[in-house]
Amino acid sequence: MIGTLTGLTAYHGIGFELWTFVIGHGVIELSIIFISGGSGLMLGWAILRPGLMRRRDALAQAARKAVYLLLGAVPWAWWWLGQSKGFISPNKDVAAPIHWAVES
Repeated sequence: MIGTLTGLTAYHGIGFELWTFVIGHGVIELSIIFISGGSGLMLGWAILRPGLMRRRDALAQAARKAVYLLLGAVPWAWWWLGQSKGFISPNKDVAAPIHWAVES
C-alpha cells in the first residue's frame, strides 16, 4: 500500500510531502500501535474462539497476556510520543532533519 501511494504521489510531484508526513510516524510509534491493536485482538479472539475453555476463562487468560503487553507499551507511548510530539513537533525553530531524526 505504501509503495503504491509513493509511486502515485511521486508521479504527481508530491512524493516529498507524503514522506514528510509519514516519517513522523516512526518505528517506535507504529510498534506501540501494533502492540496495542494486537492486545485487543487477543481479547477478541479469546471471546470468539475459546477452544476447550469457558469463554470467561479464555478471556481472563488472554487479558493477563494483553495487560503485560500494554504495561510495556503505555510507558513508551507516554515517554516517547508524549515528549517528542509535545515539545519537538510544534517547535517551528527546530530544523526539519532534527524533527525527522527525533520523531522517526
